[in-house]
Amino acid sequence: GTLYSWGGGRAGGLGRGKYQDQQQPMVVEALRQVVVRAVAAGRHSLALSNVGEVYSWGPGMGGQLGHGDTEDQLEPLRIAGLGGVRVCTVAAGQEQSLAVGSDGAVYGWGYGR
Repeated sequence: GTLYSWGGGRAGGLGRGKYQDQQQPMVVEALRQVVVRAVAAGRHSLALSNVGEVYSWGPGMGGQLGHGDTEDQLEPLRIAGLGGVRVCTVAAGQEQSLAVGSDGAVYGWGYGR
């Protein structure tokens, strides 16, 4: 389905390309062409597509976005490190993320202490 976001926009948490709060639900334009099947949110957000791809955005200070750095991501970006894995479910903590592949393998990344 179509993904909407609203609320506090600190660190790009709404996925709309801005550090701006939003009082009304608005479409996350970067995912307009993606069929979103599930979402998970901690301090950051994850979206799971109908074809098993995972997108992340928001604060990245613990590496929880999965892009190989600790930078904030203002818009959803596909996690390239999960390429070739059909993900079935995702979970987001404050500074960590988890994904379960269709084969049952569990993937985790982010702050590990």
